[in-house]
Amino acid sequence: MRAVAYLLYQPGAAPGSPSSRRAEEELVTRFCRLREHTLIATFADPASGPEASRAGLDKMFRHLDEQAGEFLVLVNDTLHLGDTPQAAVDTLLRVDALGSTVVCTIEGSPDPLLSLLNAFAPSGPGAERRQRIIQGMQARALRGQALGRSPFGYRIGRDGRLEEAPREAEVVRQIFQLYLDGNMGLRALARHLNESGSLTRSGHSWSVVSLRDILRNRAYMGTYQRFGLSLPGSHAALVSPEHFRRTQDLMRSRSPRRRSVDALPFLLSGLAYCAQCGSRMIGVTRRQIWRRRDGQRMQGTYRYYQCHARANQSRCSYHTWRAADLEDTVLEQMRMHVQGDQRHDAGRGPSTAPAATAASSPTTEEGQRRRYMRYVKQATDGAISLRRLRALLNRLKEERSAADTDVPSNTADAIDASRWNALDFATRRKVLQQSLDRVDVEDNAIEVRLRQG
Repeated sequence: MRAVAYLLYQPGAAPGSPSSRRAEEELVTRFCRLREHTLIATFADPASGPEASRAGLDKMFRHLDEQAGEFLVLVNDTLHLGDTPQAAVDTLLRVDALGSTVVCTIEGSPDPLLSLLNAFAPSGPGAERRQRIIQGMQARALRGQALGRSPFGYRIGRDGRLEEAPREAEVVRQIFQLYLDGNMGLRALARHLNESGSLTRSGHSWSVVSLRDILRNRAYMGTYQRFGLSLPGSHAALVSPEHFRRTQDLMRSRSPRRRSVDALPFLLSGLAYCAQCGSRMIGVTRRQIWRRRDGQRMQGTYRYYQCHARANQSRCSYHTWRAADLEDTVLEQMRMHVQGDQRHDAGRGPSTAPAATAASSPTTEEGQRRRYMRYVKQATDGAISLRRLRALLNRLKEERSAADTDVPSNTADAIDASRWNALDFATRRKVLQQSLDRVDVEDNAIEVRLRQG
């Protein structure tokens, strides 16, 4: 498989030192030779001194973004991916967002995410117990015994290995067959399964995300992957290796090239709901390139809100609103609500009811830290995918940014047109989170519900 390497070295180290650039390069080269990987490029940064930077890491991401297909990103130590464990987790998730995978070259090393999870608390109370647990989990993985939640289509047998769950396995085979031989895209496939009454293990409708995760999971070839290990033939395969490979090729050919993994956030994320089915309205960004009749190349970016059930499960209707139109309409209705309340209060004299204010967030720094660790552990255990982990950590960052932002004390002042335009995104977002209960969206109308108190 194609691979790129990222190295962090000590510029003043002797040539024979393990931390020298030559030693770091030799580790990567030997790893590729033993496993028959093709090393396409190597990117490196000095770890200390006046030249210390992350320029090499930035170059690596540009390379991954410009090239098509999947790469292994090889590192000799996962902590090399960032100046802190949190930064290293961010780098790992950014690699995953580009369709590639981080792999540690050191023999016997746990998988990258587990290494980083252990790095958060390498010593102190409970450290020895945590290490024993990790070693026990690694030993089970070497024997091919399943850890965490089994993939859809499998269950954990009495011997601890994955075994076929007949009803779910039939659905998995159908998913691969319809996608590859039935020429169904992910949305058409989700619609087909949902209309036929098929449900996920948790009893929910199928979505584009859940189907994509199944189609990319190597477990269905009978390969067990955990802690940096890959054990072919450890359990019964549901699809053949050739069928799986053709599926990956088709997915790559159908996937549009993403020029950037950093999308601008949406102001009403988590606040707007489809009035028809109750699903969240999600922000969608589309980029189009075309040529005018005179040959000039044009490019446009379009941002809008769409019903999640429609976008990812092919249920419900489109209910699509341009982002700017929906946000402006919400603000206008909020102003009308506030002005109406003010006129009502003025007509009945002084009110003892509390004003609509931007109260402080109940989220504490310690609470956020615990949630962060819980999410990372869930991904390490296989309970959630890296895609889901990325979404959860992005939400935490947004909450942290909002918590650190000073907002106007009164909602009416904050949403005043002249003042609103001067607020930055984080402040606007916090005002809406603390003022809005929800927004119900229809095709041509919306209903804004403000928080009470």
